Amino acid sequence: MPYSSEDYQPPTLPEIRSIKSFEEVREAVQQIMQYLQRLVAADHAYFQHLKHNLDHAAVSEGPVIASAATITPSHFIHRVSGTATITTIDRPANYIGQLMLISLDGFYLASGGNISLFQTPNFLNPTANIMLTYVPSQDLWIADTCRLHTAPTVIRIGNRDIGDTE
Repeated sequence: MPYSSEDYQPPTLPEIRSIKSFEEVREAVQQIMQYLQRLVAADHAYFQHLKHNLDHAAVSEGPVIASAATITPSHFIHRVSGTATITTIDRPANYIGQLMLISLDGFYLASGGNISLFQTPNFLNPTANIMLTYVPSQDLWIADTCRLHTAPTVIRIGNRDIGDTE
């Protein structure tokens, strides 16, 4: 899952006035030491953030997510179990890009939360996948709807397929 990185913003330098005594030298050195401690902390936080982004970009498949009205992905690819209707996808902080959901049991996607579909609700057959693209300016996930249907294509009773409904 691609994430955008925050801008690097180091702490501001302390103002060092002209030094006229030994006590003022000591005070200036203390200010500089405190600044360096804040700088090291800021650098550490920034590089931890970059490491997190790189680690998540390298690992593309996350754990199975249970279908529900709201899901929270953490990686580029997730398999989705269950048959509930998904209407909202929580976006992780600083996330940009696309998301692939792979259906295990067949689930519905519907507009109404932050998902935009041409026709709603839509059914994703078991073993099928769908790509969704996050559009930050609209705070919407736009779905590639070419693989969606308005109903399951096979009627199931228990674990048996009864027939094709198309």
